[in-house]
Parts: sequence; structure tokens; C-alpha cells
Amino acid sequence: MPLNKMHPKDFLTSYLNDFSDLVKPDKDIIHKLVEISDLLKSTHDQGKKILIFGNGGSAAISSHFSVDLTKNAGLRCI
Repeated sequence: MPLNKMHPKDFLTSYLNDFSDLVKPDKDIIHKLVEISDLLKSTHDQGKKILIFGNGGSAAISSHFSVDLTKNAGLRCI
């Protein structure tokens, strides 16, 4: 059944189930996220710029992510 024909409850259940399958943490994902965190901190500590970019809707997401890193992690991003 097409998504636009689904009952909202069925759509949300399906969406959240799919999403939860994608974000289940495992050792590999945690390790990669720690590596990214270390790289961002190292880049910042060296006085280098952290550039985050996107196109279209991804530009809005990257802008939001940049603000989150600046506010929550103290990493200046552009």
C-alpha cells in the first residue's frame, strides 16, 4: 500500500520501526562515532576550520548540525 494511503497510525509505526532498525548501536558504529568526535575535536584544537555543508534540504540539516556542535560541543563550525 502506498504511504499516502496508509492510516497515520500504520504509517508512524512503519516509519519508527524502519528508523529504529537504522540506528541500532553496535560496537562498530560507536567506534566510528568516537573517531569522528576525536577528529572534530583535534581539528578544532589545531585552530583549523570545521566546514559542514549541504545542498537543498541537506543545507538546512548541515546548518542545524553546525549550530548543535557550536552550542553543545563548543566546536566552532561554518
